[in-house]
Amino acid sequence: MPRGIPKAWSCPLAQILDEVKAHPAKHVVVTGGEPMIAPEIAPLTNRLRDLGLHITIETRRHGCSQPVSCDLMSISPKLKNSTPTGSWAERHERLRIQPGVLGELMARYEYQLNS
Repeated sequence: MPRGIPKAWSCPLAQILDEVKAHPAKHVVVTGGEPMIAPEIAPLTNRLRDLGLHITIETRRHGCSQPVSCDLMSISPKLKNSTPTGSWAERHERLRIQPGVLGELMARYEYQLNS
């Protein structure tokens, strides 16, 4: 694995839901890494919706190919001062803001846009 790329952490969907059900919260925030590219994001948010929870997704993502259950999409595009040094700088700059995809998220979901 290239240096500077975080290792993925995996937890079965059922285990995540059991942990959520163990708490009395009525609002859940899906965040960490980049939730919109997680393969189980749609099933996870659908199951959270089935539990009657208010769902906020925090993302900086460039989009999601599958619809998710979400009450609020908290969108935080990377700012120019977030560019790393070294071999990832060019890729980061090329991908950090994609207006068309941000517009798609804003059209599809209730959202807040963070800077």
